[in-house]
Amino acid sequence: MDYLSNYCKGRNCMEFDTIKIDRMDTICLLTLNRPERLNAMSQKMLSEIAAACDVFEQDTACKVVVVTGSVDDEIVNSQRDKIVKCTGKAGSVCLMHASLLHGSAPNLSDQPRTLYITTYYAENAIELSPNHLPSKFTHELVRGEATGRVRCTPYEMKLPALPKGTSFFAQQEGTDSAGGMM
Repeated sequence: MDYLSNYCKGRNCMEFDTIKIDRMDTICLLTLNRPERLNAMSQKMLSEIAAACDVFEQDTACKVVVVTGSVDDEIVNSQRDKIVKCTGKAGSVCLMHASLLHGSAPNLSDQPRTLYITTYYAENAIELSPNHLPSKFTHELVRGEATGRVRCTPYEMKLPALPKGTSFFAQQEGTDSAGGMM
């Protein structure tokens, strides 16, 4: 019997379509489960996450919640022979391409695992959409000298719609577009 079925015996629990929940000892796992939409948030998913948090809060054995996302089996199977394990000691830095599918094992220690995300881009490139959560280091030149030139390649593309807010969940779902171009 799975965790939710077992936990919900005799209780009024919501059934989940867009998430999965489980518990391993004291670690509760919440998995976003819309791989066909790259786990984009929806109103239904947000409601289910809230209900799952209620379940976790009532489960006295649950001490920590790990949130993860599911990946379409076809993607995993097509990339299985290309998987590279990258392990670093605490404090290590990992540089990844924005389109890289990545994951990590749950933090089973009693210490927090913090995450800091920053972006880098070439000096001779210009972003097509501004960072809506910029830091004081946005556009800081890390190495080399400013050239005042932009690298160009011969192709056309439609400019992305300028988002109305800062929620990347709403942007993934397609509900945060101002409708116009930048």
